Amino acid sequence: MMAAGSWFYLDVNTAVTTWPLRHRNQIMLYYNITLTTRIFMSFFKLFFNRKRLLPCLALLFTMQSVCAGTELNVLVSIKPLHALVAAVMQGAGEPALLPGASQSPHHASLRPSDYRKIAAADIVFWAGPALEVFLPAIIERSSDPARFIALMQADGVQLLPLRSRHYHPADDAHHHDHKPASAKSADPHFWLSPGNAKHIVNAVAATLIQHDGDNAERYRQNRDRVLQQIEDLHQSLRRQLQNLNRPFITYHDAYQYFEQTYHLNRLASVTRNEETPPGIKQLRQIKKLIETRQVHCLFYEAPRPPPVLATLRKNTALKTVELDAIGLRLPAGDTLWFRLMNKLGDNFAQCLKEPLKAHLNKGAK
Repeated sequence: MMAAGSWFYLDVNTAVTTWPLRHRNQIMLYYNITLTTRIFMSFFKLFFNRKRLLPCLALLFTMQSVCAGTELNVLVSIKPLHALVAAVMQGAGEPALLPGASQSPHHASLRPSDYRKIAAADIVFWAGPALEVFLPAIIERSSDPARFIALMQADGVQLLPLRSRHYHPADDAHHHDHKPASAKSADPHFWLSPGNAKHIVNAVAATLIQHDGDNAERYRQNRDRVLQQIEDLHQSLRRQLQNLNRPFITYHDAYQYFEQTYHLNRLASVTRNEETPPGIKQLRQIKKLIETRQVHCLFYEAPRPPPVLATLRKNTALKTVELDAIGLRLPAGDTLWFRLMNKLGDNFAQCLKEPLKAHLNKGAK
């Protein structure tokens, strides 16, 4: 007969296949504990072996440095700002774009994945409360509101107040003394001014350097390069749009930063809110203005022409042209802002430079 406790020393395979279930469970528990202990002790001896200690420590510090060098997690709300941030970060990382806000920042429809991106970001660049109306509530609930950078409030950015949709005489259209607007009441399309774009780039670079000193020199070089590119584009647009005094109308008043920079002659906007169609009285006023001032260009916002444009075009030489202030038709990337501004310049110039005869011929068809 077997001595008490001697079953612990049986061959494991024999015990597992021949002993009762209770004994089988006991011997497997003992076996697993013994094996785990031996493995642990082997690693313990390996680590504290003098010949291997320094390599192990070197590996540990290497892993720590890799973790410390992880790229900043940067999130940007809309495409034009994302483009400028991406240009400053080039070679050091790539910012993410908030999909739910990039198409319609006024009325964003955020998905659960968008909220997760916001929560995980180290820095969130956004325009400001006048545009992304959904973000202030998120910021209030955040444990670190300082990581949200409203670029409308960046040093040097010049904000313009919202304009009335009503007609202003052309002789003083370019001589209004605008009082500084607050970030909540300003026209939010501030990136359409090259001057503001420069201040955006400076603010972005300063923020990135503060959070990622290891790449400070790269951010400075990118900043200087992008500032020069903005200036080159500005001078090109000035040459393209100089002396274009022909009056025009916009459907939605989203372009005053661009218009004032290049001295364009906007008379009025059909509606102040692009999602609120104009009433009959408004349409009659605009129609009369088109006829009396010989307006030949009406610019509307992408992605589709409002139905009322057909009414305004009827029996006139009016030409309707799409503009895109936020880059809806452009792929996101570090060149988007430049492509967007060039496209605006081309669309304004092509319509406003078109000979009057061509307009009349088209209107007669």
